[in-house]
Amino acid sequence: MKLEPGEYIITSKATNGPLARSEVEETSLLRKAIVLRPISVSPPRFKLAKSENDHWVITLGGKPLATEENRLWAFLDDTRSAEEWIINEQTTKYGIPNLYTITNLTDTLGWAVPNVISEAESLVSLRSPDVEGILTEHTDQELWFIVPAPDGSA
Repeated sequence: MKLEPGEYIITSKATNGPLARSEVEETSLLRKAIVLRPISVSPPRFKLAKSENDHWVITLGGKPLATEENRLWAFLDDTRSAEEWIINEQTTKYGIPNLYTITNLTDTLGWAVPNVISEAESLVSLRSPDVEGILTEHTDQELWFIVPAPDGSA
């Protein structure tokens, strides 16, 4: 599926759990960690918009996603603007629909979840792809399902 600007649900291939903002400090205006939530949690809508450079800007609840300390955050105040991302379709390579990698523009660090998921909320970090041999192969922790948000969902 070719991505078009719009609202999407993003889930991890490793667990099928949705990405969401952390619930830990939900009432503060501090940055919110983007975390992997349990499958039972209702997934939020991420807004994907094209930048003038033909990259992607991703927001959650109208708040920009950006990196700090190699972690993915939603910034609730005006201290950071949204970063631009490269979203690469991986359906052909892996034979699975709606499968993507998401990397930053500068050093190709990609969104990833920990190799061992042991917490109710696992932080999404940025890391270099795991490489085996000559061809870059992505682990399940580095792959994301991006599907259009259903009409009428919150």
